[in-house]
Amino acid sequence: DAVGVASIELSVAAEAVPLSLGGVELPGAGWSATATGAWLAPPVAADTPFSWSAVATDHAGHATTVDGSLVVAPLVDPDVPVVAITCPRDGDPVAPGVGIQVWFEADDDQALESCRLLVDGVVLGDPVEPGPGVAHVEGAFAFTPPSPGTFVLRVEASDFAANVGFAEVTVTTVAG
Repeated sequence: DAVGVASIELSVAAEAVPLSLGGVELPGAGWSATATGAWLAPPVAADTPFSWSAVATDHAGHATTVDGSLVVAPLVDPDVPVVAITCPRDGDPVAPGVGIQVWFEADDDQALESCRLLVDGVVLGDPVEPGPGVAHVEGAFAFTPPSPGTFVLRVEASDFAANVGFAEVTVTTVAG
């Protein structure tokens, strides 16, 4: 009798990893196949172990589990992302209570993990997370100066090696 596979599941660090199944050899008392999946490892500062588990289930509901571990090493990437704030420009006047867009560009020699806006050192809003393999991002963050004053706008971009690049501009509210 041939043995068929109804499903195969893989999880790494308790996260499900989509798999494709190929190279299936049937019939026989058993089966063999190659399962292929892709898991994006998080940035790490030191060698970090992660556990994994694969479960194969046949059409009758019988399941077999295989567990193991893998070690993620830090990405060697000495180059920090390059960031530019394209608007507003340093020293531009802004109106209190009126929203502006902080336009930026960020580049990395490998891939960007995220970009975020800080106003006077405080993170504002949600980060932009461009996704695996994206090395160039253009975008804008919204900011509304709450009151008269001077504000330092800083856009930071990080890569998957935990390098952080940034650009800053200072804007001043004017009555008007």
